[in-house]
Amino acid sequence: MPGDLHCHTRLSDSSVGLEEIIEMAQQRGIDTIAITDHDCQTANVRALNIGRRKGITVIPGVQISATLGDRRADILCYNAKNPDRLEGLCHKNTQNRKKAGVLMANKVAKRLLISNEVLKRCCQGAISIDKRHVMHALIECGLAASFGDELWRTLFTPMSAENVLVRVRYPEPAEVITAIHDAQGVAILARSATGNDMDILEELIPMGLDGVEVWHPENSAEESIELEKFARQRGLLMTGGSNFHGMYTASPHAIGAALTSDEHIMELLQRTQVARTA
Repeated sequence: MPGDLHCHTRLSDSSVGLEEIIEMAQQRGIDTIAITDHDCQTANVRALNIGRRKGITVIPGVQISATLGDRRADILCYNAKNPDRLEGLCHKNTQNRKKAGVLMANKVAKRLLISNEVLKRCCQGAISIDKRHVMHALIECGLAASFGDELWRTLFTPMSAENVLVRVRYPEPAEVITAIHDAQGVAILARSATGNDMDILEELIPMGLDGVEVWHPENSAEESIELEKFARQRGLLMTGGSNFHGMYTASPHAIGAALTSDEHIMELLQRTQVARTA
């Protein structure tokens, strides 16, 4: 069966815990997953152990935040042999994310009556406050109806003049890709909030980018076809995943909503082995 190589746990910005995610994959007949929490590798060892018990292959991963100009260009790292070499970068990103999350939550608290106790409960188990946690608290307090509703669009989308977002400047993709290769992992461009623009890919390839996330629930069929064609022309690895966040999404993304075929999983793992023997 194909694999879902883009899943987030409660440690970062999902409403669902690790063991539940692996159980969901098992129920849906998906035998390979990757845990790709934002700037956090904590779940990987436990995921491997739970996966072995349940017959699920777990590929260790992490989504490392990066900024290219004024755009996000996050890089997914898979199967790093020396993940400790990524910890400094992940810690730096997490500290910046924490500061931004607190400022964002304070902005919302000043504008709306939000319970601190409810917010704390919604953030429980996460390494930092995310906009999804704040929205969950707003829903719990009866101030919002659902993710993606008018209040979500007002507070948490960049195009809104009334947004409370706090801009975080993350490392350049070149620094992230170099760190991933130093850890003997594979670097894949994650689908950005506005899609994988071809000009971003063109800039990242000379930096050593190994591949691109082609299959994603928010990609149209035409976008995936275009990305697949581009990847084949440039010799890039191709991956896919649901970008699972549990209930923390405006539209449902179940485990397996987008998948990576066995063929492409094997290519990913073979590229990792080549990196380790180089």
